[in-house]
Amino acid sequence: MSIGGIEPVDGTVELVSTDGWASATIVRQKRSIMSMPMAAAILGDDVYMLNSRLDTLFDSAADKVGDYLLQKF
Repeated sequence: MSIGGIEPVDGTVELVSTDGWASATIVRQKRSIMSMPMAAAILGDDVYMLNSRLDTLFDSAADKVGDYLLQKF
């Protein structure tokens, strides 16, 4: 499923920039357990990503889900 012409990746990427975000480097990435993670939150030194299953919201023919997962990055 393409969103705005971009194929989504089921995962989270951590970026770092040393030039005010004119460019960035990937320092860490992790695949998500469920489809289409949407948000990340920091708690202390830990980062969590919400697997929000947006693919089921964008596809009117998809089975609707009520299960979501907060996954440690």
